[in-house]
Amino acid sequence: MPSKRNISQEIRLTSPDDTPLRYTVGAYYLSLNERIQTTNGVDVNGTVSPGILGPGSNNPTLTDLEDQRFNTAYAVFGQLEYRFLTNFDLTGGLRYDSETTSDTSVAPPVFETLGAFDGEKRSLSFDALQPKVTLKYDALTNTSIYAVYSTGFRSGGFNQAGVSTIAAAAGDPLVRDQYPKETTINYELGFKARLPGYGVSVQGSAYHSIVSDQQYYSFVPAASSQIISSIEKVHIDGAELETSYRIDEYLQASLGLAWTNAVIEADSFSPGDVGHQAPYVPKNQINLTVQYERPIVENLTGLARIDYERKGSQFWDTDNSTTRNPINLVNMRVALETQNGWTVGAWVKNLFDVRYNEEYDEGGFAFIAEPRDLRPRCTMQVLICVGSPNASHPTYRLTPRQELVSSHEESSTSAQVPHPTEKLAGRHGFSTDAGRDAALDERPAAICRGLERVKQFRLRREQRRDVALA
Repeated sequence: MPSKRNISQEIRLTSPDDTPLRYTVGAYYLSLNERIQTTNGVDVNGTVSPGILGPGSNNPTLTDLEDQRFNTAYAVFGQLEYRFLTNFDLTGGLRYDSETTSDTSVAPPVFETLGAFDGEKRSLSFDALQPKVTLKYDALTNTSIYAVYSTGFRSGGFNQAGVSTIAAAAGDPLVRDQYPKETTINYELGFKARLPGYGVSVQGSAYHSIVSDQQYYSFVPAASSQIISSIEKVHIDGAELETSYRIDEYLQASLGLAWTNAVIEADSFSPGDVGHQAPYVPKNQINLTVQYERPIVENLTGLARIDYERKGSQFWDTDNSTTRNPINLVNMRVALETQNGWTVGAWVKNLFDVRYNEEYDEGGFAFIAEPRDLRPRCTMQVLICVGSPNASHPTYRLTPRQELVSSHEESSTSAQVPHPTEKLAGRHGFSTDAGRDAALDERPAAICRGLERVKQFRLRREQRRDVALA
């Protein structure tokens, strides 16, 4: 039965934040072990039965692809930031990633003739050196502009063993059992501005990205397998604008607008697709958030949040023959947050139960997005931190992470490859911190996340007091 185990670990050393020259160095490790299975059968009498079944059953199995996959990845990274002429920041970063993926076919012997024999072993290794340079200029007290050059990397990997043999027998010779790594070069210009007296902040950016071997999902009906394919060259131009407004002491609203134009520039496997839009990339997006956050008692805050998202139309394939119309989604979240890292609450995804396809392939595969989903949630942030945030010496941060997932759903893609609807590799280049703020070159924090949470908790309360006094 398909399952996945994922263990990761990161260690980071950061300098104090109040010096002209600041640095961050660190390392990251990932170990992934997963079993993947897809089967294809015939519905004989309208009754669906699970498992691998023989010729006389309700659903005789035609194909069965099973793989045991192991991934090991590590990265080392460093970043230097130097302030000069009182209002310029120059940042240089470098990250090296290396990943090895190995795959063993465990398909039953009866299916060996389909191109995947029991015990077949495959192995691939990928690596990349990713530089990043940022120049930021503080034009005014609360306004800055910046320019970024960055690169990004997403590992390649295997599709399920035997899928190319099955596809070729069905008349599709372009399906491959493996796919190359994806790399990105990104150029970006942007600004950030705050008007503290009015509770307003605005930031915007424009970018141009060159993506080599962009990965995307497609479907092989003959094998009932979803695979990862690649496009040789894609050019992406885009612009983003985000603004937030603190309405009063407790209420805040934010609006985000994005426009993206992703064009296929080269594809030797399908030259006729050159000039088409890349699949899975909405042309425009709108995000609107309203959040109410108020202290209940000392060190306890209540939060209610509603998010509206509009995703523009997008193409499902490289020949632009199928599209998804724009969709409008609403999510909600309520929670209680404590200063020491506990969060207890619940969220509702797809509040109005909108029905739409999360994925679709003209070969006959459609994955309908999840209906309205209400779930409770309880989290605690656990970190080990050595060093004082107020000391003049560097701070050492160790962040343990472990995830164990058991899935009863079939999967046909390697878990180290993000879904194509997520942000492209290297959109802002690598980052020593997760999230867009760090990627846009916020100064590296000199304290661990647990202490940062306390600082942010108190800062929000101070901001509310400022608004009330104004």
